[in-house]
Amino acid sequence: MRIRHWMALFLALLMIPAMSLAESRLEGQVAPGRVYTLLAPADGRIASVTCAPGDHCEQGDPAALFLETVVRATQDGTVVYVPAHEGESAQTLTDRFGGAMLLIPAEKGTVSGSLRKNLVGAVSSGQDVLLKSASGSTEGRGVLVLSWGEMVTVHVTEGDFAAGEKINVYAGQSLETADQLCTGSFSAAMEFGLSGTGYIAELFVKPGDQVKLGDPLFSTLPYPVQDAPVFSGNGVVLEVFVKAGDQVTAGQPLVSYCLTEELVIDAEAMEYALPYLNEGENYTAMIPALGLEGTAALKAIGARPAENEAGAAYRASFLPETMGEALRIGMTAYIVMPEEPEQAVEEP
Repeated sequence: MRIRHWMALFLALLMIPAMSLAESRLEGQVAPGRVYTLLAPADGRIASVTCAPGDHCEQGDPAALFLETVVRATQDGTVVYVPAHEGESAQTLTDRFGGAMLLIPAEKGTVSGSLRKNLVGAVSSGQDVLLKSASGSTEGRGVLVLSWGEMVTVHVTEGDFAAGEKINVYAGQSLETADQLCTGSFSAAMEFGLSGTGYIAELFVKPGDQVKLGDPLFSTLPYPVQDAPVFSGNGVVLEVFVKAGDQVTAGQPLVSYCLTEELVIDAEAMEYALPYLNEGENYTAMIPALGLEGTAALKAIGARPAENEAGAAYRASFLPETMGEALRIGMTAYIVMPEEPEQAVEEP
């Protein structure tokens, strides 16, 4: 019995330094909790990256912008119908309506015919011409477009001709002195659709707008607008995996980040401190750089230790509950350990 008593006393003396440490505090750092990764929603090319590691991000902000394809007017005309809305598939719009946008040309129609043989080579593309119906009831103007050989096409800019009507084409300043070039049939201009690939990103015109050749009409993205890679909450950017000009594939990582509300304090807990740590319990946390003191709940203790000079050290992760959004990744933090509970002394 006496030997057992002395052995217990010896073991108790060995534990005194450990207990004094356990009654002080654990040192750690503010670190990301869960890490989120934004992925490319579709194949495409990165136009710009809007963030850098360490930047604050806000919910709904885009992490990267994809290169948009701008669809432009192929000729002068008037926008007559716009069935497209942002986020809709350009291919679906083409299948249903003939295009994402319908236009009617500024020209009234065309006249096609064969040049008189003695005039082949004597006229040029872009030449202004005069028009007169074969019946003599209607006059107009147009611009000559050479096709091939003797065949020519005239874009009619003035004159109300009927579809299929025979039209005489003249070169000159007035019909009284002009030379007749050819005779052809009038084809009225038809509305036409313009489409693109991917999904509608932005519309630049509306029905009734007059457009010129090359004017931007709408833009498309390789994915629906609602699938854009945006941050799910306020947080901090951790890594950026792409840069402007990169070609990416669907599912490729773009940016990783963490949420401010999920920041944790990662501390190193020695083996002798584990009996004083219970998951889910609150502990006093201190952030010296901010002069803050609050509470932090023990979230988890690592299953495997890392060895250091003092022995086995476990990663203890604490979730601050009263620190607000002032915390910054990398800040030094302390977790105050509870005092050792009193234990009954067994009489020998």
